[in-house]
Amino acid sequence: MDSPKNLQLLVSEFEAPQITSRSSFAPTDQRFAKSGTEIGTHHPLVSVGSGLAAAIYGHAPQEDERRPLTRYLSGLAAQLYRLSLRCLNERLDRNNGLALPQVYTMPATESLVEVTRGRPADLRHYFVAHDPSRPLRPEYDPDLVLPSESLQAFGDPVGRPSIVPNLAPGTLVMMRPRLAVESLQAHRHMVLLGEPGSGKSAFVRHLAWALAQRELGEKVDNTALRGWDDRRHALPILLPLRQLAARLARDGSSDATLYAALRDELRNFCAEPIDTLLDRAIGQRYSVAVA
Repeated sequence: MDSPKNLQLLVSEFEAPQITSRSSFAPTDQRFAKSGTEIGTHHPLVSVGSGLAAAIYGHAPQEDERRPLTRYLSGLAAQLYRLSLRCLNERLDRNNGLALPQVYTMPATESLVEVTRGRPADLRHYFVAHDPSRPLRPEYDPDLVLPSESLQAFGDPVGRPSIVPNLAPGTLVMMRPRLAVESLQAHRHMVLLGEPGSGKSAFVRHLAWALAQRELGEKVDNTALRGWDDRRHALPILLPLRQLAARLARDGSSDATLYAALRDELRNFCAEPIDTLLDRAIGQRYSVAVA
């Protein structure tokens, strides 16, 4: 595994062993483009955040319990909504960058998930000219479509190697890449690796932004997280590893140092006391730290 300085993503507070995945990306998915007014900048504080607050506190939240959470989520979502282009060209950044949902594409891991299996004749509609001996149709071709829409075929007919154990003769298996969010659902810790510019930071920002938006009641197309359980609440905390590493070097490696770093991230967007909120979120496993 790479050294800590090369780790680009840390997601905690899930309930399964650690996994290491490598990301792969496809062209921008315009289905998640934003329309209308900007999302994530204005939320009435009287009606949102109650679901997460109730999950964290274990009861219907009082206003002084819900308000700090709502202010934090609103501030985080507003900050993450736009991607700066200053590193590419200052002139491109004059209009405050690009809207994150308009350019984001969900990454996939190298793991595969079975979609269906059967006789080649029953699955012929996935292939060019309905012939399983020919390539997949363009709408399923991994080189042409998003990872979430792509497929791979394994098994018969001859020439399609199988990675599926104990596959019966005369059987085709259609598989797709496991999306990064699906891995988050199954693993307590995850490290996302990829080449520079492959989208690791965009994934982190979008994950935190989308979780914040969803807890603020914005469960719409451009906050969709395919593979995420909509019944699951989460408090996103964006904690840059470079910043954390400097703090650990200065204050020592301890739970107290990590807690202080998380608390300061919440305080960046909320001036009200948030220690109780953070304590409860960590204790109830409702926090998601991404870096």
